[in-house]
Amino acid sequence: MDSKEPICITGIGVGCPLGFDFETVSAALLSGKSGVSHVRHFDASNHPSQIAASIGPIPSPNGISGEVFTKLTAKEKLYLHCASQAVEDAGISREFHRLKTGFITGAGPEWLLSWEDDFLTGG
Repeated sequence: MDSKEPICITGIGVGCPLGFDFETVSAALLSGKSGVSHVRHFDASNHPSQIAASIGPIPSPNGISGEVFTKLTAKEKLYLHCASQAVEDAGISREFHRLKTGFITGAGPEWLLSWEDDFLTGG
């Protein structure tokens, strides 16, 4: 690979209620599976809705120690997991440390308020 030529390599990483890898999520979507289920991570009995599309525990990417990963916020864990998958999927994991890279991230709209709060507080 000639590092002087501009290139674009596309990889995908995913973390959602249907799974944490492209194959699992695409198979679930194609089979019509829903990611919505009963809320289990808190008592929702007094809420108008007891269902949600929640994600489960986020797997730690290869090369990240469990001790470090557990200290991250849920957003940080999800972004790190998805970015790591995208690098693997693009086939550049061996060269990643020496490449200039950029990521385009897509997330659900509920995270936009969190990003705005982070920005406004200097994050």
